[in-house]
Amino acid sequence: MNKVATQKIRTQVVLALFLSLSNGFCSATYAAAKADTVWIFDCQQFGSGKYRYFVAPDAIKIINTSNGGVVLTKAPNWKVSCYRESEKIEWQSTLDYFDPSSMLSNKTKAKAKKKAKFAVLGKDKLLGLSCLKYQLSDGSIFWVADGLKTVPQVNDMVSRYFRTPAIEAIPLKILRPEQAVAKATQKSEDRAKLQKAIPWLSVKNLRGKPSDNCYLYLTAWKKIPYKDSDFEYPKGYKRTENLKEVIVSQKNRQALEDLVKGLSQ
Repeated sequence: MNKVATQKIRTQVVLALFLSLSNGFCSATYAAAKADTVWIFDCQQFGSGKYRYFVAPDAIKIINTSNGGVVLTKAPNWKVSCYRESEKIEWQSTLDYFDPSSMLSNKTKAKAKKKAKFAVLGKDKLLGLSCLKYQLSDGSIFWVADGLKTVPQVNDMVSRYFRTPAIEAIPLKILRPEQAVAKATQKSEDRAKLQKAIPWLSVKNLRGKPSDNCYLYLTAWKKIPYKDSDFEYPKGYKRTENLKEVIVSQKNRQALEDLVKGLSQ
């Protein structure tokens, strides 16, 4: 057998071995992804209602269980989809352009928040869940799940969505200083600021007051196996450029508009 033929056989063997190893690696990686754990957190937030978070290492879906709005983003492209299943309507953006507080479409890039400075106070338990306690410079205390590892984009999504400090984790309980709570309560009763805050208000919770200065608290949690279906983008939904149409349902929009008019009289 000449050298050319020998070299050709060697090349074919190496290629076959490489493909075999590659297929094995891809299968192993895919299986590992399927075995990932998804954390589910149910939280109550003062002024805006109840939420359920589906959290994977590189994906997050937040459902506003008070009004049915959903926001989803995941690797690798980090497209943000805000949608309402009951109305089959969707708004899309990239994470860099996602700023729900502005109610703008994805035409204006939103600046990422600077990492908030905090001190670790120690460990605590919330409903049996091991947590770390962070204290921020304004005196606020945040509880985050100990052992939950998520990529920065997941944490950024939560910070943008709820307009909370960028602590590179997902807050499950927030205890605010007395003056911060008083300011938040006053804002909810001010007509001009109320209109700007409409996307996050729940009629049911509008006049409520946070107990013990608690702005956000965990009500339940569990872990479930990862499923692709938990993080699928909606298909066939009507696209809108108005984020307000997705965040606030038609029924709640009318109720809030009537409420604003009532407060102004």
